[in-house]
Amino acid sequence: MNVWQPNSPLGELPMIKNARSLRESSYDKTGGNRDFKVVPSRETFVVADIKGSGSIKHIWLTIRCYAPK
Repeated sequence: MNVWQPNSPLGELPMIKNARSLRESSYDKTGGNRDFKVVPSRETFVVADIKGSGSIKHIWLTIRCYAPK
């Protein structure tokens, strides 16, 4: 029985591919535990500047609100 289905998006999942998996992550460059970036209102911050083609599979951002409860 042939389980490979050419029209299925999962059909080639078990096949070996010529690819690599990479990770981009922030960290406290001083070695401490202050892994955060304050982005002032109306400003932007580049989370990752990745060159070349690829696919982002997961993004994790944590937001803290300083507004009174």
